[in-house]
Amino acid sequence: MLGTQDIKMRYRRSSIGPFWITISMAVTIYSMGFLYGHLFKIELAHYFPFLATGIIGWALVSSLILESSNAFIESEPYIRNQESYLSLFITRLILRNLIIFAHNVIVFLPIALIFHTSVNLNTLLLLPGLIIISLNALLWGSLLAVIGTRYRDFAQIITSLIQVIFFLTPIMWMPTLLPAKLNWVVMYNPFNQFLNLIRYPLLGQALTLPSILMITTVTLLGLSLYAYCLGKYKNRVVFWL
Repeated sequence: MLGTQDIKMRYRRSSIGPFWITISMAVTIYSMGFLYGHLFKIELAHYFPFLATGIIGWALVSSLILESSNAFIESEPYIRNQESYLSLFITRLILRNLIIFAHNVIVFLPIALIFHTSVNLNTLLLLPGLIIISLNALLWGSLLAVIGTRYRDFAQIITSLIQVIFFLTPIMWMPTLLPAKLNWVVMYNPFNQFLNLIRYPLLGQALTLPSILMITTVTLLGLSLYAYCLGKYKNRVVFWL
């Protein structure tokens, strides 16, 4: 598979290969956990698991969005020289990022053991959560890839927006720090709800109804736009490259 090959090529001749992904994520989470836990004056037993699941989940979600914007451009030789389903190139980056996620989630295991994070039936919901995220990555990623191919500045706009969304999403900060009148920042943030598909199972918690409703709405909207966009523009992509 192309996604697996991408990882092999990135770390070929490296002594420990793709486990550099794990080491890099571990340094980020463990250092930020101690620093921000003390800055926010939050008990580390609560903050460390919250931060770790947030950063690991955000790494997956944000990478899927950012890479989708350039997916067709980076696959130009394949698209020009052979007839292929455009969704194949989105599937490629999804698989690549799922492999990276599998390496990153290893970092959470020591935290779960040290701080006695619950492992129960809710933990099994991680797999369905990843499937839902992958489905939305295919739907919305295809849309972003088409727009990014047509308008070459689009990827830069997405990069800037992702940086803003990072700070608006409870990744480093806990929702309990917000005043009640600003709870809508968390409630109506679709990125937070998709992040919960990873965070809640890893913390042994069940998804809330608002999360389920938001995720369902975004998925159905993505399905509609995917059908319209690919149906109308898929044959034009090769001419935009």
